[in-house]
Amino acid sequence: LEAAGAGLEDLIKTNTYITDMDEFFKCVDIRGEYFGPGFPCSTTVEISCLADPDAMIEIEAIAVVDA
Repeated sequence: LEAAGAGLEDLIKTNTYITDMDEFFKCVDIRGEYFGPGFPCSTTVEISCLADPDAMIEIEAIAVVDA
């Protein structure tokens, strides 16, 4: 984001892939710390594993900035 001159406020959509939904819900409040009350729309999906077997979460984000 920084390299494109954008910030978290420019995010419009996130896709989150997690390996354990219970762990995800333990820290869902962290989103509010970073995004405030107007977070981007999001999709969260529990999957059996990620490409890195030690990883528990992967986040894909889409941002829009003026050119």
